[in-house]
Amino acid sequence: MDLESIVIPLAVFAALVAIVWLIVDAIARVVVAHTLRDTAKANPDSVALIADRLNVRRSSVSAETIGLLGMALGAALAVAALIGGPADRVVLLQAALLPGFTGAALFGQRWIPRRPALPAAGE
Repeated sequence: MDLESIVIPLAVFAALVAIVWLIVDAIARVVVAHTLRDTAKANPDSVALIADRLNVRRSSVSAETIGLLGMALGAALAVAALIGGPADRVVLLQAALLPGFTGAALFGQRWIPRRPALPAAGE
């Protein structure tokens, strides 16, 4: 079994998992925003309560954590390319690009400005 048949499917699988996670997280954010908007129209006093309940159900794994893991996987593959033989170097460097860039994009989300949080019910 050669190196290409192991590393490339693992890198592609990790990237696909990250992409699916991003899509699911984006859909969840849209649903939460829609729910809060409907709540604000129907009963503005209960928006803070609903927002607190919806935030409790959010995933405890952040995009930054997944991004750091992706960048670590990309760096590990790049170091393996530098240590390994010349025949495997190109394949490993190419395999390191996908998780590395996907991880950098996920980690980079921390600097995207966010909307301010809703005020609590008594404020």
